[in-house]
Amino acid sequence: MPLFDFHMHPTLKCMFSEEDAKTSPWVDIDVTKIHWLLRWCTEFAYILGSQSNLVQLSSDGPDIICVAIFVPERGMTNNKLILKQAEGTLQTYLNPVRLKKINDETFKPYPDLVQEDLKVLLNAERFGITDKKVKILSKQTPYDPADSSSIYVIFSVEGCHSLSSTLDKNKISKDEIIRNMDEIADKYPLVSVNITHLEQYPFCNHAYGIQFIANEDFRPTHNRISADGLAIIRHCYERGIMVDVKHLSLASRRMLTEDIRNRPDFLPVNQPLICTHAGFTGLSYKDIPDYMMDFNKQ
Repeated sequence: MPLFDFHMHPTLKCMFSEEDAKTSPWVDIDVTKIHWLLRWCTEFAYILGSQSNLVQLSSDGPDIICVAIFVPERGMTNNKLILKQAEGTLQTYLNPVRLKKINDETFKPYPDLVQEDLKVLLNAERFGITDKKVKILSKQTPYDPADSSSIYVIFSVEGCHSLSSTLDKNKISKDEIIRNMDEIADKYPLVSVNITHLEQYPFCNHAYGIQFIANEDFRPTHNRISADGLAIIRHCYERGIMVDVKHLSLASRRMLTEDIRNRPDFLPVNQPLICTHAGFTGLSYKDIPDYMMDFNKQ
Protein backbone atom coordinates (compact mmCIF):
# COMPACT_ATOMS: atom_id res chain seq x y z
CA MET A 1 0.00 0.00 0.00
CA PRO A 2 1.96 3.07 -1.21
CA LEU A 3 -0.35 5.82 0.11
CA PHE A 4 -3.13 6.29 2.63
CA ASP A 5 -5.18 9.34 3.62
CA PHE A 6 -7.12 9.43 6.87
CA HIS A 7 -9.43 12.34 6.09
CA MET A 8 -10.98 13.12 2.73
CA HIS A 9 -14.26 14.68 1.56
CA PRO A 10 -15.00 13.26 -1.91
CA THR A 11 -18.73 13.93 -1.51
CA LEU A 12 -18.53 17.54 -0.31
CA LYS A 13 -18.60 18.91 -3.85
CA CYS A 14 -21.92 17.18 -4.54
CA MET A 15 -23.47 17.66 -1.09
CA PHE A 16 -25.18 20.94 -2.00
CA SER A 17 -26.43 19.98 -5.48
CA GLU A 18 -29.97 18.87 -6.15
CA GLU A 19 -30.88 15.25 -6.88
CA ASP A 20 -31.77 15.67 -10.56
CA ALA A 21 -28.53 17.56 -11.26
CA LYS A 22 -26.17 16.00 -8.75
CA THR A 23 -22.55 17.14 -9.12
CA SER A 24 -20.26 14.21 -9.80
CA PRO A 25 -17.56 13.38 -7.22
CA TRP A 26 -15.49 12.13 -10.15
CA VAL A 27 -14.81 15.58 -11.69
CA ASP A 28 -12.82 18.69 -10.83
CA ILE A 29 -14.43 21.76 -9.30
CA ASP A 30 -14.31 24.90 -11.42
CA VAL A 31 -13.22 27.47 -8.83
CA THR A 32 -13.49 30.28 -11.41
CA LYS A 33 -17.24 30.17 -10.76
CA ILE A 34 -16.58 31.57 -7.28
CA HIS A 35 -17.00 35.34 -7.10
CA TRP A 36 -13.64 37.09 -7.48
CA LEU A 37 -14.03 39.00 -4.20
CA LEU A 38 -14.64 35.78 -2.28
CA ARG A 39 -11.56 34.22 -3.90
CA TRP A 40 -9.47 37.28 -3.13
CA CYS A 41 -10.33 37.88 0.54
CA THR A 42 -10.95 34.33 1.82
CA GLU A 43 -9.66 30.79 1.44
CA PHE A 44 -13.04 29.57 0.20
CA ALA A 45 -11.70 28.74 -3.27
CA TYR A 46 -8.96 26.59 -1.76
CA ILE A 47 -11.40 24.90 0.59
CA LEU A 48 -13.84 24.07 -2.19
CA GLY A 49 -11.24 23.31 -4.84
CA SER A 50 -9.26 20.94 -2.66
CA GLN A 51 -12.11 18.47 -2.30
CA SER A 52 -11.18 15.09 -3.64
CA ASN A 53 -11.62 14.13 -7.27
CA LEU A 54 -12.18 10.37 -7.29
CA VAL A 55 -10.70 9.98 -10.77
CA GLN A 56 -7.46 11.58 -9.60
CA LEU A 57 -7.43 9.40 -6.52
CA SER A 58 -7.89 6.22 -8.51
CA SER A 59 -5.16 7.27 -10.97
CA ASP A 60 -2.51 8.65 -8.63
CA GLY A 61 -3.38 7.20 -5.22
CA PRO A 62 -3.94 6.90 -2.39
CA ASP A 63 -5.33 3.42 -2.78
CA ILE A 64 -7.11 3.49 0.59
CA ILE A 65 -8.86 6.54 2.00
CA CYS A 66 -10.90 7.31 5.06
CA VAL A 67 -14.00 9.15 3.91
CA ALA A 68 -15.27 11.70 6.41
CA ILE A 69 -19.06 11.62 6.25
CA PHE A 70 -20.90 14.54 7.79
CA VAL A 71 -23.84 16.89 7.50
CA PRO A 72 -23.06 20.64 7.42
CA GLU A 73 -24.22 22.70 10.35
CA ARG A 74 -26.78 25.37 9.63
CA GLY A 75 -24.37 28.19 10.39
CA MET A 76 -22.43 27.08 7.32
CA THR A 77 -25.39 26.78 4.95
CA ASN A 78 -27.81 29.46 6.12
CA ASN A 79 -25.82 32.68 5.85
CA LYS A 80 -25.70 35.58 3.42
CA LEU A 81 -22.30 34.68 1.98
CA ILE A 82 -23.25 31.15 0.93
CA LEU A 83 -26.82 31.98 -0.12
CA LYS A 84 -25.59 34.86 -2.28
CA GLN A 85 -23.12 32.57 -4.04
CA ALA A 86 -25.95 30.10 -4.68
CA GLU A 87 -27.74 32.78 -6.71
CA GLY A 88 -24.80 33.22 -9.09
CA THR A 89 -22.38 31.07 -11.08
CA LEU A 90 -21.58 28.81 -8.13
CA GLN A 91 -25.07 27.30 -8.10
CA THR A 92 -23.64 24.32 -9.97
CA TYR A 93 -22.31 23.29 -6.57
CA LEU A 94 -24.58 25.35 -4.30
CA ASN A 95 -28.07 24.68 -5.57
CA PRO A 96 -30.63 27.05 -3.98
CA VAL A 97 -33.31 24.34 -3.83
CA ARG A 98 -30.95 21.96 -2.05
CA LEU A 99 -29.83 24.67 0.40
CA LYS A 100 -33.45 25.48 1.18
CA LYS A 101 -34.07 21.83 2.06
CA ILE A 102 -31.00 21.69 4.31
CA ASN A 103 -31.95 24.93 6.05
CA ASP A 104 -35.54 23.88 6.67
CA GLU A 105 -36.41 23.04 10.29
CA THR A 106 -37.74 19.62 9.21
CA PHE A 107 -34.40 18.58 7.66
CA LYS A 108 -33.17 15.23 9.07
CA PRO A 109 -29.36 14.97 9.07
CA TYR A 110 -28.83 11.22 9.50
CA PRO A 111 -31.32 10.01 6.85
CA ASP A 112 -29.83 12.58 4.47
CA LEU A 113 -26.33 11.33 5.24
CA VAL A 114 -27.29 7.78 4.31
CA GLN A 115 -29.29 8.75 1.22
CA GLU A 116 -26.97 11.45 -0.12
CA ASP A 117 -23.34 10.93 0.91
CA LEU A 118 -23.12 7.16 0.91
CA LYS A 119 -25.22 6.49 -2.19
CA VAL A 120 -23.37 9.12 -4.23
CA LEU A 121 -20.00 7.76 -3.15
CA LEU A 122 -20.74 4.13 -3.92
CA ASN A 123 -22.53 4.50 -7.27
CA ALA A 124 -19.93 5.42 -9.89
CA GLU A 125 -22.09 4.24 -12.80
CA ARG A 126 -24.64 6.91 -11.95
CA PHE A 127 -22.10 9.47 -13.19
CA GLY A 128 -21.04 7.52 -16.28
CA ILE A 129 -17.94 6.02 -14.66
CA THR A 130 -17.66 2.39 -15.74
CA ASP A 131 -13.92 1.71 -15.45
CA LYS A 132 -13.48 2.89 -11.84
CA LYS A 133 -15.27 2.06 -8.63
CA VAL A 134 -15.28 2.63 -4.88
CA LYS A 135 -15.06 -0.50 -2.74
CA ILE A 136 -15.80 -0.82 0.96
CA LEU A 137 -12.71 -2.27 2.63
CA SER A 138 -13.67 -5.30 4.71
CA LYS A 139 -12.78 -8.90 5.42
CA GLN A 140 -15.10 -9.85 2.57
CA THR A 141 -13.46 -7.27 0.28
CA PRO A 142 -9.78 -7.13 1.26
CA TYR A 143 -7.31 -4.68 -0.20
CA ASP A 144 -5.87 -5.78 -3.54
CA PRO A 145 -2.73 -3.79 -4.45
CA ALA A 146 -3.02 -4.99 -8.06
CA ASP A 147 -6.50 -3.51 -8.41
CA SER A 148 -5.71 -0.13 -9.97
CA SER A 149 -9.32 0.56 -10.92
CA SER A 150 -10.64 0.75 -7.36
CA ILE A 151 -10.47 3.07 -4.38
CA TYR A 152 -10.86 1.24 -1.09
CA VAL A 153 -12.66 3.21 1.59
CA ILE A 154 -13.22 3.17 5.31
CA PHE A 155 -15.26 5.78 7.17
CA SER A 156 -15.19 8.37 9.91
CA VAL A 157 -18.08 10.49 11.18
CA GLU A 158 -17.23 14.17 11.51
CA GLY A 159 -19.51 15.59 14.18
CA CYS A 160 -22.06 13.57 16.14
CA HIS A 161 -24.80 15.96 15.03
CA SER A 162 -24.57 14.11 11.68
CA LEU A 163 -26.04 11.04 13.37
CA SER A 164 -29.13 12.86 14.60
CA SER A 165 -32.59 13.35 13.08
CA THR A 166 -32.47 17.06 13.89
CA LEU A 167 -30.03 19.97 13.95
CA ASP A 168 -31.98 21.60 16.78
CA LYS A 169 -29.52 21.80 19.66
CA ASN A 170 -32.35 21.53 22.19
CA LYS A 171 -33.79 18.35 20.69
CA ILE A 172 -30.68 16.39 19.74
CA SER A 173 -30.55 13.00 21.48
CA LYS A 174 -27.50 11.14 22.74
CA ASP A 175 -29.38 7.83 22.55
CA GLU A 176 -30.32 8.40 18.92
CA ILE A 177 -26.73 9.28 18.05
CA ILE A 178 -25.46 6.07 19.63
CA ARG A 179 -28.16 4.03 17.89
CA ASN A 180 -27.34 5.47 14.47
CA MET A 181 -23.62 5.12 15.11
CA ASP A 182 -24.21 1.42 15.68
CA GLU A 183 -26.23 1.19 12.47
CA ILE A 184 -23.38 2.70 10.45
CA ALA A 185 -20.74 0.59 12.21
CA ASP A 186 -22.73 -2.60 11.60
CA LYS A 187 -22.78 -1.94 7.85
CA TYR A 188 -19.47 -0.20 7.16
CA PRO A 189 -15.93 -0.05 8.56
CA LEU A 190 -16.33 2.96 10.89
CA VAL A 191 -12.91 3.62 12.37
CA SER A 192 -13.24 7.00 14.07
CA VAL A 193 -15.65 9.69 15.24
CA ASN A 194 -15.24 13.41 15.83
CA ILE A 195 -17.49 14.14 18.80
CA THR A 196 -18.06 17.68 17.60
CA HIS A 197 -17.43 19.72 14.47
CA LEU A 198 -17.76 23.48 13.84
CA GLU A 199 -20.72 24.54 15.98
CA GLN A 200 -21.59 24.41 19.65
CA TYR A 201 -23.61 21.26 20.32
CA PRO A 202 -24.31 19.85 23.80
CA PHE A 203 -21.62 17.13 23.67
CA CYS A 204 -18.45 19.10 24.24
CA ASN A 205 -16.74 22.39 23.57
CA HIS A 206 -15.40 22.76 20.05
CA ALA A 207 -12.42 24.63 18.67
CA TYR A 208 -13.08 27.97 16.98
CA GLY A 209 -12.45 27.14 13.34
CA ILE A 210 -14.59 29.29 11.00
CA GLN A 211 -13.55 32.89 10.47
CA PHE A 212 -14.84 33.87 7.03
CA ILE A 213 -18.52 33.56 8.05
CA ALA A 214 -19.90 35.77 10.81
CA ASN A 215 -22.09 33.54 12.96
CA GLU A 216 -22.14 33.24 16.74
CA ASP A 217 -22.86 29.51 16.49
CA PHE A 218 -19.23 28.98 15.50
CA ARG A 219 -18.01 30.60 18.71
CA PRO A 220 -17.40 28.15 21.59
CA THR A 221 -19.56 29.08 24.58
CA HIS A 222 -19.31 26.07 26.89
CA ASN A 223 -16.45 24.24 28.54
CA ARG A 224 -15.07 20.73 28.27
CA ILE A 225 -17.10 17.53 27.77
CA SER A 226 -20.70 17.07 28.91
CA ALA A 227 -22.25 13.92 30.36
CA ASP A 228 -23.79 13.16 26.96
CA GLY A 229 -20.41 13.59 25.31
CA LEU A 230 -18.81 11.22 27.81
CA ALA A 231 -21.50 8.60 27.13
CA ILE A 232 -20.83 8.84 23.38
CA ILE A 233 -17.07 8.55 23.92
CA ARG A 234 -17.53 5.53 26.16
CA HIS A 235 -19.67 3.87 23.50
CA CYS A 236 -17.05 4.56 20.83
CA TYR A 237 -14.48 2.73 22.94
CA GLU A 238 -16.85 -0.16 23.58
CA ARG A 239 -17.33 -0.52 19.81
CA GLY A 240 -13.62 -0.22 19.07
CA ILE A 241 -14.14 3.13 17.30
CA MET A 242 -11.32 5.63 17.78
CA VAL A 243 -12.05 9.13 19.08
CA ASP A 244 -10.65 11.87 16.85
CA VAL A 245 -9.62 14.93 18.86
CA LYS A 246 -9.69 17.23 15.84
CA HIS A 247 -12.30 19.99 16.39
CA LEU A 248 -12.19 19.53 20.18
CA SER A 249 -11.27 22.61 22.16
CA LEU A 250 -8.09 22.65 24.22
CA ALA A 251 -10.12 22.24 27.42
CA SER A 252 -12.01 19.26 25.95
CA ARG A 253 -8.80 17.62 24.75
CA ARG A 254 -7.19 18.05 28.14
CA MET A 255 -10.22 16.61 29.90
CA LEU A 256 -10.18 13.59 27.61
CA THR A 257 -6.44 12.93 27.76
CA GLU A 258 -5.76 13.82 31.40
CA ASP A 259 -8.98 13.05 33.28
CA ILE A 260 -10.82 10.41 31.30
CA ARG A 261 -8.34 8.10 29.64
CA ASN A 262 -6.55 7.49 32.94
CA ARG A 263 -9.73 6.14 34.53
CA PRO A 264 -9.92 2.35 34.06
CA ASP A 265 -13.52 2.44 35.23
CA PHE A 266 -14.47 4.69 32.32
CA LEU A 267 -12.70 3.30 29.27
CA PRO A 268 -12.95 -0.48 29.02
CA VAL A 269 -10.49 -0.79 26.13
CA ASN A 270 -7.07 0.78 25.77
CA GLN A 271 -6.91 2.21 22.27
CA PRO A 272 -5.19 5.24 20.77
CA LEU A 273 -6.55 8.70 20.30
CA ILE A 274 -6.09 10.14 16.84
CA CYS A 275 -5.92 13.61 15.34
CA THR A 276 -6.58 13.16 11.63
CA HIS A 277 -6.42 16.61 10.06
CA ALA A 278 -4.74 19.24 12.19
CA GLY A 279 -1.42 21.03 12.36
CA PHE A 280 0.96 20.59 15.26
CA THR A 281 2.81 23.55 16.74
CA GLY A 282 5.18 21.65 19.00
CA LEU A 283 4.16 23.98 21.82
CA SER A 284 2.94 23.13 25.28
CA TYR A 285 -0.54 24.55 25.92
CA LYS A 286 1.05 26.62 28.68
CA ASP A 287 3.18 28.45 26.09
CA ILE A 288 0.36 29.19 23.62
CA PRO A 289 -0.70 32.58 25.10
CA ASP A 290 2.88 33.89 25.05
CA TYR A 291 3.36 32.62 21.51
CA MET A 292 0.17 34.30 20.25
CA MET A 293 1.08 37.60 21.88
CA ASP A 294 4.61 37.67 20.44
CA PHE A 295 3.96 39.77 17.33
CA ASN A 296 7.67 39.83 16.43
CA LYS A 297 7.70 36.16 15.41
CA GLN A 298 7.95 35.63 11.67
